[in-house]
Amino acid sequence: MGKNISEVTMHRFDVCFQIVSEEVSPDRVTKLLNISPDEYFEPGATTGMSDGKSVERDAGGPGIWSIKDPSVETSTLEQIELLLTVIRPLSNELCELKRAGAQMRFFVGFFSNDTLGWMLLPCKLMEEIGSLGIDVDVSFYGSCGNS
Repeated sequence: MGKNISEVTMHRFDVCFQIVSEEVSPDRVTKLLNISPDEYFEPGATTGMSDGKSVERDAGGPGIWSIKDPSVETSTLEQIELLLTVIRPLSNELCELKRAGAQMRFFVGFFSNDTLGWMLLPCKLMEEIGSLGIDVDVSFYGSCGNS
């Protein structure tokens, strides 16, 4: 079994809330939620914006609208909880986007030299996330051969 994420040497981790859709443009999401994204890609585009800078992705794909908590000093769970305080009051708008074909998710990416790791997401937090129709995508990126 791997290590608890608190025991893994982390180079960095990313936590963001994403709305992903082939049909719904990031501009529509921004107008509906009245929140400017930290990152976005139009559907099919290979160029988008991240933190005010132009960025590229490998291939065109669905539209992505993304926000993150700027306080990188907090833990992963604290960042998810902070993002929930932003989107919790927008449950009606999120339902409207879901009806229009959008998918919502928290993306949690861990970048480390350790190959295996795990973390616990408390059931109350998962229950709230699930009640909003939001998925959780947890990805661990480590170097092969290290333990």
